[in-house]
Order: sequence, then structure tokens, then C-alpha cells
Amino acid sequence: MQQETAKYVPLSVREGRRPPFEPTVGVPGYLSPALTKWLNRQFPKANGSSYASFEASLDSERIHKLFRALRIDYEESLSDQDMYVALLDEFLEGDDEISLDIIDYLLFTGATQCDELEAVLFEVDHEYRLDADHARLVRRVDGSVWAAYEEALAPADEASNDVASAWAKTYSRDTDPEGAWDDATRAVEALLKPIVSPNDGKATLGKMISAIRAKEEKWACDLPGIEDKSPVQQFVDALQVVGYRPDRHGGSDGVTDSATSAMVVLQAVTIVGWLRDGAFRRVD
Repeated sequence: MQQETAKYVPLSVREGRRPPFEPTVGVPGYLSPALTKWLNRQFPKANGSSYASFEASLDSERIHKLFRALRIDYEESLSDQDMYVALLDEFLEGDDEISLDIIDYLLFTGATQCDELEAVLFEVDHEYRLDADHARLVRRVDGSVWAAYEEALAPADEASNDVASAWAKTYSRDTDPEGAWDDATRAVEALLKPIVSPNDGKATLGKMISAIRAKEEKWACDLPGIEDKSPVQQFVDALQVVGYRPDRHGGSDGVTDSATSAMVVLQAVTIVGWLRDGAFRRVD
């Protein structure tokens, strides 16, 4: 991902004559020209023809697929140029949700100039940014939280795949709180099994928590002890925050709350970072 730098703060804001800017929501007038410029670059045909020849280079098939995917009514008989005009009308004149869905769809289907788009969204402190794989828009979070997420993705393994899936299901425009929680649990299990239950490929998080508790002396942890709890006990408490969603077996605990699921995902990202750094380990 592009390295983030400090955002410019206008003089009037720095001196208190204007209130601090709020994050940008939707596609306001000061953002739409830059996004339209990016949109214009997403439809050349595979032959690589220059966009200077507008209609000759227009990928009308991709536009038709976009309209169908987003359930936007259109006439199949429209010319390529008219189809693109219709797309621009939806993007510029429709509601913000449709405009953001258009961007999200283009990312999902392999957009180009993604660093340019990310830079524009960063400049205006937009509510959305590109996910680490450039495949979707995700809600912007605090920079330190985002850095922890990217660090958790660094090794290409089962845990990083689960973390990426959990993050997408939490912060994308197509949320799935239940799936996000399940993925978060699997990510922690994937890294904990080689430490706690290396010979049990089916070990669950619950069983591993019990194993750690049963023989605390077998483990070391770099977390600080708090009051009457040892570092290992602190680690077990952190694992229990992730746990399993209470309604995973269709019980009577109700639908998984999206805010709670998001907190579980953030906790899992933290634990994955600890495990990758060797903060919890076997000592026997």
C-alpha cells in the first residue's frame, strides 16, 4: 500500500478560525472531478488502444456487466458512448451509495491506477480507503490499527488469509459479522496450534485455552502481568475475547452484533501480531 504522509491542515483551521474538517463522506463536489478522472481510465479495451480515441477504446462489455451487477436499469441497445454517458450520469448525478458501489465494483473486477485512487481518498480523509489487496473499499480506521492489520498480512499463510477475510467482512461495503468472527477465530487457531497442540490438527481454540490453563508452567509470555494475573493468564484472557461467536450453532443468543464482531476482529489482529513476534511460546 502507498505510504501515508501527514495530511495538510489549512491555516484557518490551525489557527482556530475554522473548525477542524470532518472526514469526507460520499462523493462531494470537491472530490468528484478526481474520481471521474480515475473512472475514465478503467474502460479501455484489452488491445491497449489509447483513450484519446474515446469510443474506439471503450470497454462497453465491462460497463454492461457493471450495470447488471449493481442492478441499474439500462437499455442494451445503447451505443458504447451512450452507455458510458449513462454510467457517468449514475456516478455524478445518482446518490453517493451508487457512486461508491461503482468504485467498489471496479476494484473487485481488477481496477488500474489504484495508488492514484488511494492517494485521492487519503487527501480528503475519506471514510473509505482501498483494502490491502486493492480488491474493495473498506472503512478507514486509525493509522496504528491499519498498520497492525497490514503487519498481520505480511506472511502469506493460512492465518493471514483468515485475517484478510475477517477484515473485509467487517469493514467492506458487504459486511458479514458472523463470518468475520469465525475467520478471526480461525486466524488465531492457525498460529496457536503449532505452539500448543502441534500434533492435533483439529485442536480448537477452546481446547487450547484449557491446555494452557492446565499447565501454565509450560508456557512463557511477554505480556505484563496485572495485579494477581500472570503474563500467561493475561494471554488466556485475550484469547477468550476472541473465543467463538455465541450463536454459531444456531443457539438462542441472537444475531451476532456487528460492533462486537469488529472488536473481536481487532483483538484477533493483535493476537496474530503477538504470536508472529513470539510473545507467547512453549518453554518445556
